[in-house]
Amino acid sequence: MLTLPLPAVSLPSGTRKPNASKPASILQMQLSYFESLRF
Repeated sequence: MLTLPLPAVSLPSGTRKPNASKPASILQMQLSYFESLRF
């Protein structure tokens, strides 16, 4: 779906654990992050 790089989201998620921990929350963070950039 979204193939764009996530500088603000990939950093904190990578330090703790891989996306396997909570993919749903990460997806929501990505959506909110991109939406904030739009608006």
